[in-house]
Amino acid sequence: MRKHELVHLHALARTVADDLVATGDLDPAVLAGYETLGVTPMSLQAARGDHERALLVLTAAVADALAEPDRQSPRGDTDRGDTDRDTDRADGRVADPADGPTR
Repeated sequence: MRKHELVHLHALARTVADDLVATGDLDPAVLAGYETLGVTPMSLQAARGDHERALLVLTAAVADALAEPDRQSPRGDTDRGDTDRDTDRADGRVADPADGPTR
């Protein structure tokens, strides 16, 4: 992957993390390890390896925080996994939205 592609991916990952913090789905403290690196998507003079390290730390922190079973979000609600999926099918499979309504 070229540096400009890596920086773009870094920017996208940071945007996702910021959106999760803004909606209350991610505790900002989770990003402390990433922020201590001092490399942001706007650090264009930073080496490619620095962006790669920052991207890996950022995505790992977000993934780990969101993957915790029965995690309590900062909003106070409990994440129970894929609750927005429609599993009301008789065979127990998750409905595909392309199949139309299941009711």
